[in-house]
Amino acid sequence: MKIVVVLIVGLFTLSGCSKDEVRDVSWYEENVDVMNAKVDECGNDSEMSSSVNCKNAIKAKQKVLLKKWKNG
Repeated sequence: MKIVVVLIVGLFTLSGCSKDEVRDVSWYEENVDVMNAKVDECGNDSEMSSSVNCKNAIKAKQKVLLKKWKNG
């Protein structure tokens, strides 16, 4: 019984340490400093690079750069 309680408490503790809140592409486009930090963070961690936030931050950075390029 004690082992079950310990396992349940452990699961709740781990779930509290979840990853970042998922942000969409438009949020990263509006928060450029956070976007750049996330892209750098993703580039330094191969496991993290496949996360939704990394993909969204990278896509947002591509869109921001493309807008800058089009506007000269």
